[in-house]
Amino acid sequence: MARAWFLDQVVAAAARGVQPIVLWRATPPELREAVAFQAQDAGHVLPWLITSLRDALERREPDAWDRFFRYLDMPGSLTPFKGFWSYRDAPAQSGPKVEEFDLLDPTRKAVSLLLSAPLPENVDECFEERLLSYRELMTESSYCGPMTSVALFHRIASFPMTTARANRLLRWALQQRDVFATSDELIRISIAADPLPESELPSVDQIVANAADVEGVALYTRIAGPLAEERLRAWLRAPWDRRGEDLDHAFPEWQPFDQVLARARLLPGLVEPDVRQWLTAEARKLPTRRMVGLLRPANMSWLLDEATVAASALARAHSEQEPWVACWDTPAELPDTLLPAVRERVRSPAVGDDELVELLRWLETHNEPMSSLVSAMLDHLRDHKPGRAALRWLASTLRTRTRWAYHGRDVLLALLDAESWEELLKLARDVVPSPEATADPEGRERQRMVVALHDAFARALVKVAERALERNATSEVLGALHGLAALHPLTSVRKLLHHLRQKPGVTEPIAEMIALNEELLRRDTTHEGREHDLAVALSLLLEKRASSAPAVVRVTEARS
Repeated sequence: MARAWFLDQVVAAAARGVQPIVLWRATPPELREAVAFQAQDAGHVLPWLITSLRDALERREPDAWDRFFRYLDMPGSLTPFKGFWSYRDAPAQSGPKVEEFDLLDPTRKAVSLLLSAPLPENVDECFEERLLSYRELMTESSYCGPMTSVALFHRIASFPMTTARANRLLRWALQQRDVFATSDELIRISIAADPLPESELPSVDQIVANAADVEGVALYTRIAGPLAEERLRAWLRAPWDRRGEDLDHAFPEWQPFDQVLARARLLPGLVEPDVRQWLTAEARKLPTRRMVGLLRPANMSWLLDEATVAASALARAHSEQEPWVACWDTPAELPDTLLPAVRERVRSPAVGDDELVELLRWLETHNEPMSSLVSAMLDHLRDHKPGRAALRWLASTLRTRTRWAYHGRDVLLALLDAESWEELLKLARDVVPSPEATADPEGRERQRMVVALHDAFARALVKVAERALERNATSEVLGALHGLAALHPLTSVRKLLHHLRQKPGVTEPIAEMIALNEELLRRDTTHEGREHDLAVALSLLLEKRASSAPAVVRVTEARS
């Protein structure tokens, strides 16, 4: 009785115009919600009514939504509160917690509740109609504004899905594309809806966004019902039927083959025999890289097989200009059946640096001998100036002294033949490990690698001198021997110099330079060379000597 009497007194005071902040402070926190609801029943809107309604909706009280709708229909209920309110009062443990925006913008709070508050147990057609009746209110509010259709659609789509509701939502989504419904959401709706009549059925292009839209195909199959297969089959072959038209576009996806192929991947069961035959014939004309890509989809095995691709790749290995792999295809994804073709491809003059490196890495994973891989790279270096990819591969491949002993001379010789001077020096810098990269504070391993470089370069220079001697190019022979004198190779190079001395055409200046190198090798017992010596040797190699005497002086200065 006392509670009812108190509520009556507060409501009467509200009717007399007592300030809301006075009523708020005079009412115990646990009675504030009851005061707001009783005042609403008496036709008065207290500032904390919207907050009390929110709490009642979240508790899913049976009459909360009916009370909330009555609040929205009350005149002036959504007028912002402009009276005094103290936000510094400590919040109570119970009762409504009034927030500033609840008072300043009750319309925004009301719209947010319409679109997000927990639904009642029975969401019938009347509830949906009542919600839709507030569309204008939602459009005018700052909560959703121009996105009202989107918000309303998704709100109603969260209701229990009856056939009638699904039919309305499906037509709404198809007629007004601005609701931004996802394919998954529309599929869920279409399962509960009836198939559309033919007169209302949209085109496949309106539903299937692209040739990878599996959800779009599933949705069209649902809404078209028995007409779906006929419509999808016609959509698949439409680019093929138009293949004789003028399609002079820069983008390949606009061409008939690419369009039909993409749609055939999506609908393999609807590809008709004439279309399938045409696709197969066109696929065999594609570059090798694209043919390999067509092997990956499991549902396209009828288009190409590995044996066909391997035979085609082997036939065009030396002539095809388009790369088989791209620089971002790391590692290269090629079927094992292409191994013979790849072995031929790496020796093709048409292959570029990036492609060659990726193919060599692929061959290495297939246990191809390292000597074959280096040989392929040497063939490439003789015809092409090496780029960054080739130098990186050489540096990583020749990282050990053992590999330098086997392949170093030939690699440096190929770079010399191609006049790739800067690349040679860069490779030499890259293969020598930095002190930070090795657990060798005294630098012994680094020094051993420098010795390996000196030895490989020395053997390459002796080979250069031997070739030049066969051409009677005395100045080139002297240049190679001058460069050799700046290096600190192993003593085994003396044997090579001995054989060089026995060659026909050795003149007195050449013999003097051979003798000088033999004497330097005999005295060099430490082999403590420097990386800079390689650059000195290269510069001496490139100089043209008119006589040997001045050169001996310069070599002695370089060694000192």
